[in-house]
Amino acid sequence: MKKLQLLYCTILFILGSFSFSKAQNPYSKNFIDSSKIVLNKCIRQKEADCYINNYIKIADAFLYQGKNDSSLSYLKKIQVNELSSIDIKFEYYYQYGRVHNTQGLYFSALQYGYKSLFYAEKLTDNIYKAKSYTLLANIHGLLNNNKEALSWHTKALLIYNSRNLMERYYLTINNMGNCYKRVNDFSKAIQFYQKALDYRLETDNKFWQGVLYGNLGDTYLKKGDFANAFFYTKNALEINLIQKDTMSIFLYEAQIAEVLYRNDNIKYALVHANRAEIISKNIDMVTEKIRLFDLLSEIYNETGQYNQSLKYLKKENILKQKKYEDELEKKILAQKLDYNLLNEKQKNGNQKNLITLQTKNNNNLKIASVVLLSLLLTILYFYQKQKKQNKIIKIQTEQIKEINLDLEQKVVQRTSQLMIANQSLLSKNEEVENALYMGKKQERDHIAGQLHDNLGGYLSAIRYNLMALDSENLDKKEQQIFNNIKQMINTAHDEVRYLSHNIMPKDLEEEGIVFCLKKLAKQLNETGRIGFSYQGPKILVVSLKTEYELYSICLELTNNILKHSKATEGGYVIEVNGNKKDIYVFDDGVGLNSEDYGFGTENLQTRLHKINAKLNFTKKIPNTEKEYSTVVKITI
Repeated sequence: MKKLQLLYCTILFILGSFSFSKAQNPYSKNFIDSSKIVLNKCIRQKEADCYINNYIKIADAFLYQGKNDSSLSYLKKIQVNELSSIDIKFEYYYQYGRVHNTQGLYFSALQYGYKSLFYAEKLTDNIYKAKSYTLLANIHGLLNNNKEALSWHTKALLIYNSRNLMERYYLTINNMGNCYKRVNDFSKAIQFYQKALDYRLETDNKFWQGVLYGNLGDTYLKKGDFANAFFYTKNALEINLIQKDTMSIFLYEAQIAEVLYRNDNIKYALVHANRAEIISKNIDMVTEKIRLFDLLSEIYNETGQYNQSLKYLKKENILKQKKYEDELEKKILAQKLDYNLLNEKQKNGNQKNLITLQTKNNNNLKIASVVLLSLLLTILYFYQKQKKQNKIIKIQTEQIKEINLDLEQKVVQRTSQLMIANQSLLSKNEEVENALYMGKKQERDHIAGQLHDNLGGYLSAIRYNLMALDSENLDKKEQQIFNNIKQMINTAHDEVRYLSHNIMPKDLEEEGIVFCLKKLAKQLNETGRIGFSYQGPKILVVSLKTEYELYSICLELTNNILKHSKATEGGYVIEVNGNKKDIYVFDDGVGLNSEDYGFGTENLQTRLHKINAKLNFTKKIPNTEKEYSTVVKITI
């Protein structure tokens, strides 16, 4: 679930930017209709700058309304060339960058963003540069290049402040907070969000109050401050319930559910999560739905409703597959857009050649009108030249068609290569994990051998030398010391033998974990220090890697019982319920806490994480009436 949290602030940013546009939108349907009337007038009067400006205004209006396809359709009707004014070129590339950014085609959006900045720097009004800075910052932020995004935001912030554009200024402050949250600098993120919220409270802007309360709630959630997370998210939800903003209500219901779950309030977490699910049926937010279904799966698993947990896990996997396919489609579309940009560049080059040729023809015609005597020769000369030029253009057209075909093939080939490379990486990751695991196993075997052969040998030698002493001639006190030393050496020898045999027994690989646990219990019984037992199935069907990790965990817990618990009885119980398996390690000793059992140690946590297992403390074992002082439950 933590992997999905990284994308949450990005979704909030897209929602905030889009909703801000709607809340502050100067473009109504009447505006678009009147712009279309002006546009038709410009076309009739053949005023190029006039109709291009109106096309851009209409495209901008549709983008504010969230109609990306309509915006893109109007932009495609514009033809910008070398003769177009600089401000028109800026607006053209700036709008294209915004549309592609909204569509998730970030790398294509970057190309247009830098083109708009190129023309903005040629204009005297620095507001053009600020708009380009903001566009580039937003794109880099969505690409998770937060350091670069903050650099562009800072440049834009200076201009907005100098021009007293407070709405743009505090929108940028909010977006900078998003950047700091993405890099887990929660203190700075909270500082920026709070600054923006103070301004919105003064201006009584309810929409932005809701967004900023939600951003603060999400930041406190990631920080682990659940009290503040609940306070701010609850405020965000109340504002959006009044505003009837369905998308925001869904986000904040899900966020409150997560806050409550992380604070162990599972009952009310489920209530809010169910509300969010009902709303989500009419909302196309794949990433947030994945996050919600993952939360619901965890909640139902925690409450023992495993069928429901499995249901939401399946829903989550379906959406993850859809997200993967959508991202792959975007990558292919981005490659096609790069291909179209190459075509556009080639087309502009041809147009430039034609314009140059047309200019030369006009100049020659003026000369021909003055010098009548050279008219026929001049026409003949240019006719031949034009014929050669047409031949060259024809050849170039065929070459361009070949390049286009080759590029399409390369796009398909590269996409296939990326998919194959992805599968190869997954396979290599598994090989590396297996190699690391076998290396660790060999090291354990080596340590066990060293304990048995070296330390065990030394202890045996000491015991034999001690036995050679004549204990009959010792006085009573010396004889008692002699017997104590002999008893300690025997105990140490047994401990070394026990450790060397159980660090990683060969029986585990050949017979399985059930056999090894039974054998371990038998060995402990033979020492006479504690009575150990095993209850459960005759075989446990898990992978070899899982068996090794489970056995190591049980062994470490057993060592802690022997060291600290002062128990007379202990043992192992295995319960299997479908795909769920519970292993209980118990004793009747003095009662130990999680620290005594090594629950907080990095070693035990690492082993649990490797096999996706959870560890909890309880007092009872299923199907038994007796209570024990300590019962450790391992769930896989």
